[in-house]
Amino acid sequence: METTNIKLNFRKTLLLVAAIIFLFLIPITTILILRATNKKQIWVPMTSQCPDYWKISKTKEGYAKCSPNIHKSNTGGNRNINPFFTYQLPTKKTKYDYALKNGLMWDGITNNSQLVSQQIVEPDRKIGMLLGNMFTLESSGYRSTTRQTQDPNYLNIWGD
Repeated sequence: METTNIKLNFRKTLLLVAAIIFLFLIPITTILILRATNKKQIWVPMTSQCPDYWKISKTKEGYAKCSPNIHKSNTGGNRNINPFFTYQLPTKKTKYDYALKNGLMWDGITNNSQLVSQQIVEPDRKIGMLLGNMFTLESSGYRSTTRQTQDPNYLNIWGD
């Protein structure tokens, strides 16, 4: 009698543990699947032909023309910004450069992490940088093992 009781209790316990583990695994698996699929999505799925809040119109020839709206919103503070035809900016890179130059917000362009990471930063050519050792601690007699000189030849910023 005791052995059948033990077998039933063991089976109930085993079934209860399996049900609890299963109930915990379902939400965890669902969360992992959702996170994996969200990483693969590209945001913005569709990029506008014109910067945010600009109007698009068609010419008689059928070309699309982007121009600032009547309130001049999203012009980067530039009130004299010129309209452009969409064929003038064929790639995302040219759109990004145009938006950056004019201080515009363009969803899918100015917040595109791939375009931002490709942006080339101009080297610092200020007078302090060009004078080199004059502004470093090494010229005062102090020797640092972590701080390097600002000599342009050391940094090789011009790619020579």
